[in-house]
Amino acid sequence: MDNALLLSRTFGERRMALRRDGALAAFQLERESERGVVGNVYLGRVLRVLPGMQAAFVDIGLERAAFLYVGDAVTQEQRAAILAEPEEGETEDHGDSTVDAPSPISVREKIQRSIRIQDVVQQGETVLVQVTKDSMRTKGARITRQVTLPGRFLVYMPSADHIGVSRRIDDPEERTRLREVVEALREPGEGFIARTACQGRSDEELREDVEYLRELHALVQERGAAGSAPSCLHSDLDLSLRSVRDLMNEDLKRVVVDDPEEHGRVAAFAARFLPRFADRVELWTDDKPLFAAAGVDKGLGRALSRKVALPSGAYLVIDHTEALTAIDVNTGRYVGKQSLEDTILEVNLQAAKAIPEQLRLRDIGGLIVIDFIDMTEADHRNQVDTALLDAISGDKARCSVLPISEFGLSQMTRHRVRDDLGRQMTVPCPTCSGEGKLRAPDVLAYDVLRAIGVVRGATPHGDLVVKCSPQVIGWIGANEKDAIGALELRLGARIRLEPSRDLDDRWSVSWTGGP
Repeated sequence: MDNALLLSRTFGERRMALRRDGALAAFQLERESERGVVGNVYLGRVLRVLPGMQAAFVDIGLERAAFLYVGDAVTQEQRAAILAEPEEGETEDHGDSTVDAPSPISVREKIQRSIRIQDVVQQGETVLVQVTKDSMRTKGARITRQVTLPGRFLVYMPSADHIGVSRRIDDPEERTRLREVVEALREPGEGFIARTACQGRSDEELREDVEYLRELHALVQERGAAGSAPSCLHSDLDLSLRSVRDLMNEDLKRVVVDDPEEHGRVAAFAARFLPRFADRVELWTDDKPLFAAAGVDKGLGRALSRKVALPSGAYLVIDHTEALTAIDVNTGRYVGKQSLEDTILEVNLQAAKAIPEQLRLRDIGGLIVIDFIDMTEADHRNQVDTALLDAISGDKARCSVLPISEFGLSQMTRHRVRDDLGRQMTVPCPTCSGEGKLRAPDVLAYDVLRAIGVVRGATPHGDLVVKCSPQVIGWIGANEKDAIGALELRLGARIRLEPSRDLDDRWSVSWTGGP
């Protein structure tokens, strides 16, 4: 199962796992009822324009209104006019970290200085938009008016007038060839990005992709002209087909599908768009579940764990907050072999390699702060910096990393388009509300005694039954046994403490029995 793409479908849920070099390299799930909308094109209606936020809310037919930032609200034509005279060192951003294009920050800043949201969209206006980020928790989807359509080899930008090439294509001659081929195919005013899958493709294959993307764009435009807002004009491929389109390459030896109907769809898609790899699509017929046989379930448990072991015995602790993800590096049981500094360097280098793997596997985005073990030597910090940058270089998501500070902290950002794996597959504990901590037995014990103490007077209903955790009952019996007797005298009734393992952080008080 090494270097294999595994696709599983169970009724309305699809799962994808990518195994490389003996480990789980990527995992995603998608449910029909909660299918992501990134890449979908909509005809929307502007609900509110917010000059104070330089943004607008747009109804595209989803549960929450979508968010349109001023930098995404300008059309390709307006964008081209603003950037007609680029500032020194500035380049174009196409929202793809794998493309040889400049930092998006300078472009956004320039647009923000040049245009106001109220000059670009008006309340009640109908706009053609594309989703760039799914809804997450309380936030609506993020959208843009700069529509791009991905194909097998190229990304089509209908009015960008630009050619980009994936940074992962590092052969200068191949980059030049692709630019020349695409330049000969494109029409004035339209743009393309050559994806990594473009490498080595023939002129004919690229021409077919260009024609397909133009037809798709024409269909979107036709639906937009005939439709009414809000409505969906184009949906991206589902998880199975999208994974095959984006991940299939020479290194991938097998695509294994565990559902016969899904296998038929994937095989037909591969035969149509990836004929060279069509014979690598297989149907899983073993009685043992595919993901269990391939060790995916075991790797998934590691991806959901707060604590991640490193090869030496050191470990990472990954914690999420509302604003950021914090990753702490610990030596654990590893004591090293030579000096303390060498031990710290070795653990930090292991962490620098493991952290980007975890970020990709868990699909963690946003602000990330890494607390490496303090290093006194500047050369060691530089080595860890280099190792971290090398490990992140293979990430398809756009990343930005600052050098490690003297305190051992590294700050980075990773582009986020959906909730991370932990939020997709887990829910907050109903007892601790997701905080991961319960009140101590002695604290709860005194809360229980106070709750009994507020019960007033004797009752004709019999005993007072207090249900709480066995740990709390044990603590009261060992430390405050006399308190129960005193409370019984005050109430004029017997108090019964009954253990309940369902009440870790709670208790209940009720009367029972008869007079």
